[in-house]
Amino acid sequence: MPPPPQFDFWQYRYTVTVKNRFRCPCYSAPMSADGIGGARTGMTFQAGDTVSVEEAHFTEAFVAVKTPAGWINVWARDNLAGRAVGVLFCTVDRHVK
Repeated sequence: MPPPPQFDFWQYRYTVTVKNRFRCPCYSAPMSADGIGGARTGMTFQAGDTVSVEEAHFTEAFVAVKTPAGWINVWARDNLAGRAVGVLFCTVDRHVK
C-alpha cells in the first residue's frame, strides 16, 4: 500500500498534480476521519492539473491539502471497494523555499 504523503512546510513549498484518470473536486473543509468533508465549492481539478499547496490535513483515512480553490483529497486509505490499498490521487512535488 502506498503510504500517505508527508509535508514539511518549514523547509519546502509543495505542488500537487492530479494523476491520470482522477478528478479532484474542491471542498470548503478537509475530509474528516469518518469521511465527512465540507461542501463542494464547484471547482474540480482534472488529470494533469498542477496546483500549489497552502497547508495539509491528516487523518487515519485521508490526506487533504488546501489549495487556492479549496481543499482536495490527495490520498485515501481505502479504494471504492472498501479495501485498504492506499489510493494516491495526486503526485506531490517538493520545492525548496
